[in-house]
Amino acid sequence: MPRICLTAAILLLVCRAAFGVTLSPGDFLVAQRGGWSVVSSVTGESDEAALPFTYRRVQGMEIASSGSIFIGQPNGLITRINPTSGKSLSGVVPGVVDYVDGFALLDDETLLISDSGKLFTWEFLSNSTTELDVGLMTSFGVARADNGDLLVEGYEQLEGSDGSVSLGRQGVFRLGLDSLTPELVLEATPPGVSYGAWVETRSDGKFYTLERNARDIVLADPATGEQSVVFAYLEYYGLVTDMAVGPDDKLWILISSQYYYLDDDGNLVWPGDWPTSTHFAIAAVPGDYVDPQTPIPADINGDGSVDAKDYAAWTSQYGWRLSRGSGTFGTTANAADVNSDYYVDAADYTIWRDAVSGGVSHSGIPEPRTIVLTILSSIPCLAQRRRPSNISTIPPLMF
Repeated sequence: MPRICLTAAILLLVCRAAFGVTLSPGDFLVAQRGGWSVVSSVTGESDEAALPFTYRRVQGMEIASSGSIFIGQPNGLITRINPTSGKSLSGVVPGVVDYVDGFALLDDETLLISDSGKLFTWEFLSNSTTELDVGLMTSFGVARADNGDLLVEGYEQLEGSDGSVSLGRQGVFRLGLDSLTPELVLEATPPGVSYGAWVETRSDGKFYTLERNARDIVLADPATGEQSVVFAYLEYYGLVTDMAVGPDDKLWILISSQYYYLDDDGNLVWPGDWPTSTHFAIAAVPGDYVDPQTPIPADINGDGSVDAKDYAAWTSQYGWRLSRGSGTFGTTANAADVNSDYYVDAADYTIWRDAVSGGVSHSGIPEPRTIVLTILSSIPCLAQRRRPSNISTIPPLMF
């Protein structure tokens, strides 16, 4: 039977695990070559995490209070993972050709994205973006403080009377909840110093950032503008490649293939070895973390209910044939493949129809045979569809 080529199809990746991973507030989740680990912020001990992903490269990772894990991957791909079930959804941020420069979570479906000098919000499920006109050319650093303020690194954009644009002060700027007018809270001194490869906030309002030229970690107080170097780059340690602040305000740092934390006296403490030799990213489990539940069967878009939105997702995915193998992106399947038989077909529709809830009627929804005829009459591209081997071919997630 021919498989239907949907060039604007929804990408839904579901990675099934035999069991999930236990996370607690204050723990750290580490993505690394060949697997994942959970590191205790109390003891520094690490345990391998049962998440079925073997991504070769991860850049940027955040954990939402809802329990969802967000990771950045090549070609603008961002994946949201449920750690309890291993189920995931992936979407491609429009216009991003490599990794997203930086992102922060506004909620479980909205991300603040910094990329190519621009700052915008991205609705994960609808794949819609809104550029924010904040008068800044942003760089890599972007974070959301405990009070909701946004911290971004970049340059002021100054518009001349002739319409020309020049760059003004550089540093870390704060965008308040009620206004997107940027307020400079850490100025780069001297000019040309580049702050904000990562911006990690503490509960007292202070934040850590990496000065990318000297590779020092700086603690800054936005209330006073004071800053101090808390970790000076030492070549024999290696490069700082990621960092995270836990609910206890302890700063954890990834340096080359090891993780460390800073004690109260500013000393670098090494709690132990990595399970493997190559790190990727580290994220702190927030203090208001809620352990996620196993998804409801037939809840294809992962919003907690089975309804017409899941039907629409199934319709767009009808005809996909999925790979049984594991490789760069782990063992993957399509969320519309509800019965996990590696095909998106009428059997999955039947499971959705029987599970539909919330007062949604399916009496007016066509049966699969009608769907097939409709798709065949409107889409001329027929081909056998397999899981993409090149991530650049993966379409955006759209609902």
